[in-house]
Amino acid sequence: SDISNNVGCVALLNNLSCAEVSVLNASCQVSASLLTPNDTLTVTAAWLRGSAVQFSVSFSNNRSLAWDWLTAGHTANFESHSAMLKIVFGADVGRFNFTCIVGNAAGNWQTADSIDVVPQLSEFLRLSMTYIPEPVPLNVTLSFEMVRGSPISNLPISCYAKLQPNSHRNLSKTRQPVGIFNEILTFSEDSPFALANVTCWNQLSSITAAYYVILQQNITSLWFNSSQTVVPTNHTFQLEFSVTTGSHVTYQINLGNGSTSSVTDGQILAWKVSRYLMLAVTLKRAVLVPK
Repeated sequence: SDISNNVGCVALLNNLSCAEVSVLNASCQVSASLLTPNDTLTVTAAWLRGSAVQFSVSFSNNRSLAWDWLTAGHTANFESHSAMLKIVFGADVGRFNFTCIVGNAAGNWQTADSIDVVPQLSEFLRLSMTYIPEPVPLNVTLSFEMVRGSPISNLPISCYAKLQPNSHRNLSKTRQPVGIFNEILTFSEDSPFALANVTCWNQLSSITAAYYVILQQNITSLWFNSSQTVVPTNHTFQLEFSVTTGSHVTYQINLGNGSTSSVTDGQILAWKVSRYLMLAVTLKRAVLVPK
């Protein structure tokens, strides 16, 4: 029969003798052009005809792979028109150029391209929010710090920030150098608290963050109440307290047994649900009667 591949190869004892026939209609394809670390990249070469074909791939990070028809089991692959090579980049991230060569001693076919290995956004994009706690309007700075992988990837990064209820901002960064770039948001809010939600994403992943911004106010009119006035040992009771105005407040409760407990208004995220902060206290050795 007419064998369209490995033309010119004849059996010679336990091996083959091959007249070199140039590779015809060669191609080289990768399984993906965008990967995350530890993904497996498969490179597939194909050809219409040729004898004793060799196939190699070299990457710009000095890694290379090779396949040789004569050493890859020529008996089982006598009519094979393709071959596959696989590589895992591990922790390496960035844009890697590669060269694919398919051919033999009679001549080579060659192509070049690139792939991007990009970590999850949470691995190289850091979000933070800073502000000066002065009366409205508050000036809020959102910081986006690129720390790993970003200079060598062309994936655009988009972010959306909303400060409830009034302000929002869209932004997009492509090939941002390592470092910090800031987006400034200004908003006016009558409440002592404002919530900021930030979402950033690229083609592979996304991250979200939420921040509470607290308006600076002077403390006035402390209110305090205990759920019980007589408490058995090892029982828990609640203390309820609030201020008419004030923010960045730390409440410290000094108990009769010498212990203290404290809570800050920054720890309470449901301020609009309840105007009061609560603290659970367990008395271990003494009975406390608040005065």
